Amino acid sequence: MEIDLIYYSCRNRDASFREEIRIRAWDILLLVSEGCLEVTLGEPPKTVVMEEKSILLVPANTPFARHARTPVKIYSLSFQPDSEHPFRRGLPPGILHLPPTQAASILADLDRAEIIPDNRVLLLHIIEHILAEYYLFGTSEKPNFRHVSEELLKIIRYMNLHLSEQIDMKRLAEQFYLSHTGLIYKFRHELGTTPSQYLILLRIRYAKQLLLNETCSIGEVAERCGYNNPFYFSNAFRRHTGMNPSEFRRHYLKSNPTN
Repeated sequence: MEIDLIYYSCRNRDASFREEIRIRAWDILLLVSEGCLEVTLGEPPKTVVMEEKSILLVPANTPFARHARTPVKIYSLSFQPDSEHPFRRGLPPGILHLPPTQAASILADLDRAEIIPDNRVLLLHIIEHILAEYYLFGTSEKPNFRHVSEELLKIIRYMNLHLSEQIDMKRLAEQFYLSHTGLIYKFRHELGTTPSQYLILLRIRYAKQLLLNETCSIGEVAERCGYNNPFYFSNAFRRHTGMNPSEFRRHYLKSNPTN
């Protein structure tokens, strides 16, 4: 469930800025920090107006063109998500309607990231953050968009409370009066992923928390996250973050030696 950053840009354009229709084989997030941008999107084409502090998704292989209505500052994040990424699945093309505070916070993060020379990892986290914010707080006209049932929430709470243990999915299903197939269907239908993949996501998230807030060894982190083999844990961690656990810890704590 990884995301690959393909291209990033930040441009200030005057009101004469206009481009021809183009198609890209990857997803693009357009963010307007200042000004007003008009985007022609899709086939048949639809015109979308982006005001200040708005975010728009151009899905892969979608025709689009842009022109400025006023002088405008545009961030462009081109990326390719894993097909199983739970937050990308079901995301609609066009404006991502987020609460104003979330959108403003994301733009502020991008403004700060712009001045950092080696900002790839930070930009990947910002993309993840945008997808997660829309997943949690976004609005959609689809009546069945990401309504997570109370039954599934109980299963996820159980997983979170037992991350250090070996969780057998068949037994987990039985505990909640489901068949194994029914458990898989519920996760795929409501979250767009499998229970095993979601459990890995929870474990990697918990591992990040331990690595940045505890002084335990990598082996101890692995054990507390349900991995009997530290080598297997490191491989799983690298697949999801692009760094092994030691690199992740050094990268994010190097600016604060007291940690």
